[in-house]
Amino acid sequence: MRKFITFITVISFSLIFACCQPYAADIEEFLSYWSSEAAVTGFKINTKYYRNDVGVACLPSDRDATVILTVRNPKKFKFVTPTTVLDAAAVIRFPGLSSPPSPGTDYTLMQSAPDTLELRYKSSFLKKYEWGTADIGTVITLKSDDGRPFTQTFSTNIMVNTLPPEITKITIAKSTDPTPCYVVCCEINGTNILDPVNSGDKLHGDIVALRVTEDGGTEKTIPISVNGTGFDITHSDGKLLSRANVDPLFSDSSYAVPSGQWVVYLRTDIKPYDLTAALPHTYRIRLADRKNLMSDAKETHTLGYSVDTSGSSEAWKKVRKAVTDVAAGGVITLSGTINATTASGNHGHIEISKNLTIQGAPGSNQPTILDARHLGPASSPNIAASHRIFTVKGAVDVTLKDLTLKRGKDAVAANKVGSGGGGIWASANANLTLINVTVKDCISKAHGGGIRYDHGTGNKHLTMINCRIENNTVQDDGDIADSSGGGISLPWCPYTAVIDGCTISDNVIDMSAKTGSELRLEAKGCGLACSAKPGSITIIKGHTVIENNQCAPHASKFCDCRGMGIFCGGGPLTIGETGKSNDESPEILNHGNSIPARVDVAGTALYINGGTVSWQRGKIHNNGSNPNNAIKNIEGTLSNLSETSPS
Repeated sequence: MRKFITFITVISFSLIFACCQPYAADIEEFLSYWSSEAAVTGFKINTKYYRNDVGVACLPSDRDATVILTVRNPKKFKFVTPTTVLDAAAVIRFPGLSSPPSPGTDYTLMQSAPDTLELRYKSSFLKKYEWGTADIGTVITLKSDDGRPFTQTFSTNIMVNTLPPEITKITIAKSTDPTPCYVVCCEINGTNILDPVNSGDKLHGDIVALRVTEDGGTEKTIPISVNGTGFDITHSDGKLLSRANVDPLFSDSSYAVPSGQWVVYLRTDIKPYDLTAALPHTYRIRLADRKNLMSDAKETHTLGYSVDTSGSSEAWKKVRKAVTDVAAGGVITLSGTINATTASGNHGHIEISKNLTIQGAPGSNQPTILDARHLGPASSPNIAASHRIFTVKGAVDVTLKDLTLKRGKDAVAANKVGSGGGGIWASANANLTLINVTVKDCISKAHGGGIRYDHGTGNKHLTMINCRIENNTVQDDGDIADSSGGGISLPWCPYTAVIDGCTISDNVIDMSAKTGSELRLEAKGCGLACSAKPGSITIIKGHTVIENNQCAPHASKFCDCRGMGIFCGGGPLTIGETGKSNDESPEILNHGNSIPARVDVAGTALYINGGTVSWQRGKIHNNGSNPNNAIKNIEGTLSNLSETSPS
């Protein structure tokens, strides 16, 4: 009996426990729900904004702005969001405002996901508080839709202050003073400057200053403000000019002085025609408002010494004088077409014997041309007394940029020191950089119809980027049997030359006027003659095109043409770059398709005379009917890594 009672007791307790377990689980879940705390943990602004100098986020007012609030919400509560000012008070407050905004009209607050709230400010509301006149940040208190409030609050600090308008374009001009100064003309985006905000103000009526940094120095503040029609510059102490006090720097249309109500004319202290101050000066410019919010900075620079050749019959003379007088390290800026003439002093080669940069006007709609005006290969004297354009002497660093050099003619005999280079002659003691330079229609008796980089102590650099060397001629009427470098001739000494993205085309070695007693003549590299010595390093890269260079015959003598495209001597030559495609690498093409009588060509594209050629990438194609003669290798080394065959 006792065992039976014990058994019944155990069974009863087991049944009771089994029946109460769901109730216990429900109680546990209920308690967990009511003890769980939801809270806003962070936010991000889902529109472009800026921070002022004390770190407060500033929204623009021309569009709605959304603030994304991140919520810790493990129980996935649904939260109350306001629809009226009365029910908003328990959920969202705007402590920086004197009266609460209206949900739906001024803003909306909605739950877009269990862990996300979206606060959207309406543009019309933002416009009421432009210029940072009040903090429109919020204090959020979460409340679930079943009535449960949560104790933690979350605050934001946000203001409305549209960034000052951007400077869209800068033009360099000059003042109308008897001794002009550079003027930086800043065109401001005026689209919304006068838009109404703040119940009667203008959107950018809070602009107070132009901030200017010269050459990386201390930023200076120049007062400026907005009135009903444009900028008020009366308090700028003469640093800001009116349009009437500004002239174009050059006659080129791209240097036309801009006009309009939203153009600022900043007068500098730098004089464009001061030979002692030929270094460019940099300027970093931005607009600032009264809350010290600033537009994105725009940078520009003056142009060094600007040669004023507009309407001048002595433009060439002015350039020669500038090169002589400007201090070493200076920059000379040219514009338009500069012609050599027979007028006294207005012709002759321009000699550079100091560190110097000569450039065409940046951004010009028209090329800057120096035209030495020879009359062509058949003429000997010409109206400009037959001279090349630039002569670079000594251990100097010279940069020529954005220039077209045409119709230079060096008539010095080929056996004379300093001869050759109808466009440019430079000693190999110099570092010479050519960027966006065209050398065309030039003639020389000695090597290098377009350019001659001549002998010297060497170990210097020639750099050519995006240049065109075209239609130049070596035409020697002396008794020397050989000529080289119809386009470019590089020296018989150590150097490094980099030819990047250039064109060397339609250049000629013309043997027709040779007068010596030799029965056989020799032409080397109708396009390019290079790498004469083991230390003579030539690198051809980028999409450099060497095309259609020719050898013109003598009427009675035979000529051996060694490399219509390139003659490579005993030094290293690299063509192309590892890792580049053949389409973005050098091409040597269209040589030897028509070979004149009495001309024997060895290597229509390339002749290797003991040198080392590494053909990394690129194409050598369409160079005559015999593909075996596209490259002629005489006791040299050719490494073809281009995965193409020459033709």
